[in-house]
Amino acid sequence: LAWDVALVWTVAYKALAWAVASACMAALAWAVALVWTVAYKALAWDVALVWTVAYKALAWAVELVWTVSHKALVWAVASACMAAHKALAWAVALAWAVASACMAIGMGCGIGVDGGA
Repeated sequence: LAWDVALVWTVAYKALAWAVASACMAALAWAVALVWTVAYKALAWDVALVWTVAYKALAWAVELVWTVSHKALVWAVASACMAAHKALAWAVALAWAVASACMAIGMGCGIGVDGGA
């Protein structure tokens, strides 16, 4: 009887110990998986956030530089065209004034357009 009781007690004790150990291992594995998943997702979210912010900042900087350089180029071309237009208009006006003065002097002297013939 003592032997049977010892056998039953040993088997029951080992079964209980195995069940407790299995439950603890399962809980530990679940906790590790949970922590790993949360940490991984947090890290992935942080990396995605940093990447998105960095990409948007870079895109904004490129767009800003492009816009400023494009506007500066347009302004420079427009300024050059305006300067050339003003210079040409001034030259035409000066030539017109000189021609008018010459015509007035010529007509005043009786030379006329046909050279006085």
